[in-house]
Amino acid sequence: MEPLIINPIYKEKIWGSKELLQEFYNVTEKEKIGESLNFALNNDDISTFQGFNVNIRNIISNENVCKEYFGNKISKNKQIPFLIKTLFVNGRISLQVHPNSKFAKKYENSLGKNEVWYVLYADDNSYAYIGFKWNIGKERVKKLIEENKIMNYLKKIKVKTGDIISIPAGTVHAISGKVILYEVQQNSNITYRLYDWYGRKLDIDKVLKVLKNKKATVKNKRSGRLIKTKDFTLDRINISRKKEIISRGKMEIVTVIEGEGRLISRNSIKLYKGMTIFIPAKLKRYTIIGNISMLITH
Repeated sequence: MEPLIINPIYKEKIWGSKELLQEFYNVTEKEKIGESLNFALNNDDISTFQGFNVNIRNIISNENVCKEYFGNKISKNKQIPFLIKTLFVNGRISLQVHPNSKFAKKYENSLGKNEVWYVLYADDNSYAYIGFKWNIGKERVKKLIEENKIMNYLKKIKVKTGDIISIPAGTVHAISGKVILYEVQQNSNITYRLYDWYGRKLDIDKVLKVLKNKKATVKNKRSGRLIKTKDFTLDRINISRKKEIISRGKMEIVTVIEGEGRLISRNSIKLYKGMTIFIPAKLKRYTIIGNISMLITH
């Protein structure tokens, strides 16, 4: 069983950036791509692989095959716990909030959405707006939205390359500037907007039901364990020559964020910036050769 190269799924967004996309992927897309889905299985998107004629849904539907590719836990519950994106932001993402799993299951038939952003690039004018400066009630929030003053009450954080921003469900958040973000989240597409710079539909009633006075955590780290949650773990590995990686019977999603090299198992795969590799659970170990930095989700 060999690693598989995942085909990115590009999504055009009003705040997307052709320039940032080309910086990361070295592609010639003309659209303002805002998202590239690196690993996805939900009602909207299904990841496929280069040179492999089955997709993730095909694999997960066969219990024996699923166990070999995804491991014991996923083969039993038939649910992929996380979704991975790269975001290319040139402008502003709407001020938004995501529900927790209890609310999402009851009203949306979905998982909730805890997420983490890892900043791959940020210019000098890039800021995240995460949580409120003070604890304020929902009626006050509603009034601030109506008065167009909500942004004045948010915690504003200057972001830089290497920042890890953990955003629990219920936390209001947005980002502005020129930023490339690696996002790992619960496998959900539920987003409620409370403010938008592009005139898109708002979801104020739902926002007020799920909003929590939680604050995101921000730290800066460029190697090792970046974050561990009940749904996923995200690591960064920097290799200057050669390293054997042991996956211990769990699937891994590997994205190259700097440099180039080769992945060696039974075969050899050339690695370059922007590509994402699916490591089947049954593989258990593989070797990376080169001068390269990678993010590994498992």
